[in-house]
Amino acid sequence: MTKSAKLEAAAVSGRDKFRELGALAFVLAAFFVFVSLATYDAGDVGAIKYPTNDPVVNRGGRVGAGLAYVLYSNLGLASYLVAFLTGFWAFRVFFRRQMDGLALKIASAVVAILA
Repeated sequence: MTKSAKLEAAAVSGRDKFRELGALAFVLAAFFVFVSLATYDAGDVGAIKYPTNDPVVNRGGRVGAGLAYVLYSNLGLASYLVAFLTGFWAFRVFFRRQMDGLALKIASAVVAILA
């Protein structure tokens, strides 16, 4: 195999790089959501308690506290499942893993969250 053929085989297309960057962003976002949910304190949100905590207790700051409040109020403990599934999907995309029956698994995850 020639040197140029090896370089061509090893080259990653721009679309694959963009997909990997997007997956990495989703992994980081899922981690941020998980940390925000894990460190949620109702005193950080002005709609629940007044006056709010002066130094915000949530490790995600005010944004993380607001996000955790919205997720907990709408989905409850299933919020952790949303963060996990988002991170799992992004991890799968980042490492280019293929899954059999992906549509069925996604539908099952949506039913689990809504249940």
